[in-house]
Amino acid sequence: MSTNAFVANVQSRMQMAKEISDEEKLYRYNGVLYPRLMCPEDHLKALENLKAREDDIMLVAYPKCG
Repeated sequence: MSTNAFVANVQSRMQMAKEISDEEKLYRYNGVLYPRLMCPEDHLKALENLKAREDDIMLVAYPKCG
């Protein structure tokens, strides 16, 4: 993703955040609250079909970590 596309994407999400109510900014998926703008539900649904292999390495960190 180019820098211009990234900036446009962030600006678009910021504008959407201004336009929706606070109640709509979060949604519950499998009992856990997620921010709608940064974690779309279709991304989480796609993970349900993820088949991990024995040699896969997953890097997991909190946002803005490192």
